[in-house]
Amino acid sequence: MHCSTRTAREEALGHVLTCQRAEFAVAVVDSCLHVRLIDPAALADVLSRLPRRLSRVVRLTDPRAGSGPEPVTRVGLTIAGIECEPQVKSPGVGRVDVGTDDGALLDVDGRQRDDDATSFERGRHRDRAAGVPASRACIRRRHAVLRWEA
Repeated sequence: MHCSTRTAREEALGHVLTCQRAEFAVAVVDSCLHVRLIDPAALADVLSRLPRRLSRVVRLTDPRAGSGPEPVTRVGLTIAGIECEPQVKSPGVGRVDVGTDDGALLDVDGRQRDDDATSFERGRHRDRAAGVPASRACIRRRHAVLRWEA
């Protein structure tokens, strides 16, 4: 039996939604939407064949996330009762991965982002431009994905 790539993607997405924890399922859906592997209509079709409880998970998705650890962090914050938004722009700082309702700015970076001196200095410049040293925090991918504690 031959299965089209599109159908295989939708089937795989259905399995992710039913088998993974909410934050990981949201990360996969966000990534698929972000890079246009699936469109909202196809996602709705996938959901129509799944248990209704999973619609709550999909309501947490947002295709603006630039990497998998961002939605994992965003969902963890949401579950903890903290409202947040992905890819916020802050004057003097630029784009930040996650902004919270109380004004905190979070960079959720993989290890490669700040390991070289130039990237590290650029990150510190953004910290100073934000005006308040504690207004921006860097969350490493391994902490967002492996050590999240809400």
